[in-house]
Amino acid sequence: MVVDGMVIESDGKTENAQHVLALDPFTLAVLKTHVETLDQERADFGPDYQDHGVLFCWENGKPPHPDTITRRFKKLAAAGLPRSTC
Repeated sequence: MVVDGMVIESDGKTENAQHVLALDPFTLAVLKTHVETLDQERADFGPDYQDHGVLFCWENGKPPHPDTITRRFKKLAAAGLPRSTC
């Protein structure tokens, strides 16, 4: 979440709102491969790797600013990617 330009780390959920998700085999395989890639990047980067324990990050482990993701999504949407109705 971003408040006044600053990132506030929060999962946005209360304990009562958290749910277990069942993943299909394809999605699970892709996520496992992604975690293996993160492990390799962590090893390659060495002691300067910034492990924030997140699944999506830059090669040095630092999480991207949420506004970066928003800007990139808007560029893709402008290029014809359909917007979600959710």
